[in-house]
Amino acid sequence: MYPYLLEDIFGRVFFLRSYLWLLVSAAVVAYLMISGPGLRAYRAKTLHPAPTLDRGVIRGAALVAVLGLLLGARVMYVALYREQFTADPGRVLRFWEGGLVFHGG
Repeated sequence: MYPYLLEDIFGRVFFLRSYLWLLVSAAVVAYLMISGPGLRAYRAKTLHPAPTLDRGVIRGAALVAVLGLLLGARVMYVALYREQFTADPGRVLRFWEGGLVFHGG
């Protein structure tokens, strides 16, 4: 896997990390599957009516899941590579510099 999908766009340096892109696209696909089109398709194919799900609850659960995924991935990265953060503890909060691990999310 390439570490960056885009490195230079419109004459400016812009790093689009492929790992972040995969996380965001997975969250969007999961949200679409459980909210609008996916829920309608599920209800149309079943013989028994599906339970009514409030879209606000779905949105809240999706938001909590994505935030938990990002936070867990960052906490695990910091735990695994803590020697990088001892000199500058403020780096823990700088997500844009990279540092997420799959087994933490």
